[in-house]
Amino acid sequence: MEIFITYIIPIVLGVTLGLGIMALKDYYTAKIEGLDAETFKAGMRKAQLIDVRPKKAFDEGRIKGARHFTVGALTHKNQTKVRKDLPVYLVHSSKRKVKRAARRISLAGFEQVYYLNTPYHTE
Repeated sequence: MEIFITYIIPIVLGVTLGLGIMALKDYYTAKIEGLDAETFKAGMRKAQLIDVRPKKAFDEGRIKGARHFTVGALTHKNQTKVRKDLPVYLVHSSKRKVKRAARRISLAGFEQVYYLNTPYHTE
């Protein structure tokens, strides 16, 4: 029991605290920006428009010029279909999910990541 208190508990607490600090650092260092609908629409033809909605939702309400990728495909290190030096505009029907996707993509090395601040809905 003494070994558990002396060694195991401090190690587990240290690792947990370290992982928590790393997660917060990544959360706050991501360079992402939310855009309103008008600004997004004005700039989306000059950028790479990526739809990260589920495949079914993408097929039902396509945005002209948008490409469909999962977040995992965008952050994969062998990914070459999306240029990292051009602006990336992300669309999703959930604001929480698009912000999470934008943050992951930014941390994967994309320089200019923007997302639609309001959920995308087809009219």
